[in-house]
Order: sequence, then C-alpha cells, then structure tokens
Amino acid sequence: MDKKTLKILFACPSPNALSPTFESMFARMEPLGDGRFALYFMRYTGKEWVGIGDALSVDECMKAIQDDAWFVP
Repeated sequence: MDKKTLKILFACPSPNALSPTFESMFARMEPLGDGRFALYFMRYTGKEWVGIGDALSVDECMKAIQDDAWFVP
C-alpha cells in the first residue's frame, strides 16, 4: 500500500489573485502494516513532512487530523 497524502483546496476570491484556487498538502498517512499508519503533517515551508504519530489506526489518524492543532490551515 502506498502513502496517502491529504490535500486541502483553498479559494482566493480576490480579483487580484493569481489563481481562483490552490491546493496544499497537509497530512500524510504511511502504512506500517497490520492496519497501522505513521501520521505526518507538512511544515509551513511546504518542503518537509514531520512525523507526529506511529502505529495509529485509521480512526486514530482521522481523529488527530480533525482535532490536532498541527493540521489547522
């Protein structure tokens, strides 16, 4: 199973915007086996993934993405 990267779509309503929308990667789940995942967030630089959880279930990953401040855009 491959890594799963989650993206968010931002809207730019300004008439001066370079583009009306843009995507940003914000979370990555890397399978470890046995239904467990390593969870990462993207640093503000957009160039480095930082691990914040190992051996998490899918439900634990989704809860962390929903509740953890590291995933607030």
